[in-house]
Amino acid sequence: KDGVNGFVVPIRSPQLIADRLRQLHEDPQLRLRMGAAAADSVRSGYTWRDYGNRLAAFLRGQEGSP
Repeated sequence: KDGVNGFVVPIRSPQLIADRLRQLHEDPQLRLRMGAAAADSVRSGYTWRDYGNRLAAFLRGQEGSP
C-alpha cells in the first residue's frame, strides 16, 4: 500500500525512485513505521500456505476455460 508499507512508483521514474529512497534515508521514523507495516503485511497473508490457497482458488476458477 503506497505510503503505508512501501512506495509504489511508476516504471522508468528514476527521479521519483531516488526521491523515495532519499525520503526513507532522511526519516528514520518513517522507515521504522513502514518496515513494521511491511512485516505485518507479510505475516498476515503471504505465507507459503497463503500462496498455495490463492493458487488453488485461482486454478479452481479456471476449470472449464479454454
